[in-house]
This record gives sequence, C-alpha cells and structure tokens, in this order.
Amino acid sequence: MLVSQVGNMDEKDVSHLLDDGWVPRIKTVKNRKYMTVRKGGKEKSLGPYNEELWNKIAKLCRVEHRLTLEDWNGLKSILATYNDTIAELKTEFNMLKARQEVVNDLFNLSEMVSQCPYSKMWYGQNFCSKYTWEKNPSEIIKLFPRVTFKRNKMNSQHMWRFVPHLNICGSCTKFLEPFCVQKALERVENNFKGFFDSAALLTESAQGRVRDDHYGCVHIGEDGYCTCWQYSGRRWDRDQKQAISDGKTVYHDNVKKHPEICASCPSFKPRGKQEAK
Repeated sequence: MLVSQVGNMDEKDVSHLLDDGWVPRIKTVKNRKYMTVRKGGKEKSLGPYNEELWNKIAKLCRVEHRLTLEDWNGLKSILATYNDTIAELKTEFNMLKARQEVVNDLFNLSEMVSQCPYSKMWYGQNFCSKYTWEKNPSEIIKLFPRVTFKRNKMNSQHMWRFVPHLNICGSCTKFLEPFCVQKALERVENNFKGFFDSAALLTESAQGRVRDDHYGCVHIGEDGYCTCWQYSGRRWDRDQKQAISDGKTVYHDNVKKHPEICASCPSFKPRGKQEAK
C-alpha cells in the first residue's frame, strides 16, 4: 500500500489531492529525487522517489500525461521568444570582448583607420582628432611607448596628437565601433545557426502531423483539438478546450494552433494507416 511511504498521507489522501487538480511530478534537489504534487504556486512532498510507489500514484491520476512535456515546454518557450532574444543579443553583445577579438583577428590598422571618423590626414600622415593636448602628455606617452605622439597645427590648432595605433585605439569605442558591431553580429548569427536549423526541422515535422489529409494524425478532431491527450490542469500558455472525461474536467490542446506540441508525440498515427487496417 501507499500508506507508509508518503508521509502522513495514505492512498485515499493522495487520490483526493489528484481529484482536486494537484499534479504529481518528480523533483530533483541536490541530486536526490522526490515525489511531489503541485497546484498553482503550491507544492506538497510525497517523500523520496520510489519507482513502485510512483507507478501507483500514476495510476491514481486517471489522466495520461506526456513524459516529455516539461522538456518540450522549454524548447517551445525558446521558440516563442526567439525573435526578441536574437534582437537583444545583437544590440547588447559584450562590446569589450568584441573589441579584443577584433584587435587579434581579421582587421588591419590601415583599414580601421580609414573608417574611423576621428582619423584625419595631415601632411600625408593620419592623426587622431578626438584626443588632443595643449602640453606634452608625458604620462600618457609612457603608457604607450609604441605610439607616435607629435605636436602639429592641424585644423589651425597647435596641439599634441598621436598617430592611430591599436595599443591606444583598441579601447576607443568610436574607433572600433563599426568593426565591433559587424563582428558581434557575425558571431551571434554563427552561434545560433545550429539552433535555427533544428527549429526549422522541428517546425516542418510538426506541421506535417497536423495536416488535413491522410498524412495528418488520426487523433486530431475537426475543430483542431487533440482527442488523444488530455490534462487534469488548465495550461494558460496555450489554447485548450475544456471537456468531461469519466466525470472529471479535463483539457485538450489546440494542436492546429500549436503544431509544435505534436512534433515529438509518441501517439502520432496517420489517418491513412488507420483506414487501411
């Protein structure tokens, strides 16, 4: 019996909880598995996980649950927020890291200088027009021994200026901005390419299962809702319809509207195959 294995609750108590809409699940805490029931934001423990007891609890549910539902919800959430996420990644990419990658990667100094808005030509040599000093910047010169500093009269201002060099320009946002943005976008797109390909295959498979012809699943009703899987609790993150099964309120998914639900369904059965029997 279930009595001595679920704390102070016996099989009847657990049955009442399930009838009241509590959903059983296996929870992992510090690499240990526990059996719990959840409803809304509340959760009750049924004790350490035991396969025999878990099977008994599952039989008390009277409603079938998809074993991969939790994993699929995670992927579905990623798909739903994909457009917003990629846009944020493109604009919020770590600029400091990108600058360092640029410095050590593809671009040479002459190419970068030619596109920097503050690089100005003076008698055949480029100088930075953004940072200038009236007096000899000796402390800065010590910090950048490989950078050439000169005093000239560019733009009618007799000031100390430096010749663009990666040692000093590598930390300048304006100097590397065009390259950083381009580089960041390229890397983000490359990192997500594998995910995009998988998502496309997943969507294609799901759409094939909800077709209206003989290739579509036999469990899809005329209204587009699945007639095979049903859930004791209402899911607000997708379209569901309410029904009565064995005197209990259950909910069915609108798989026509959310075909991704069908992508990994183990109960998929094409209409054509069923009719041929």
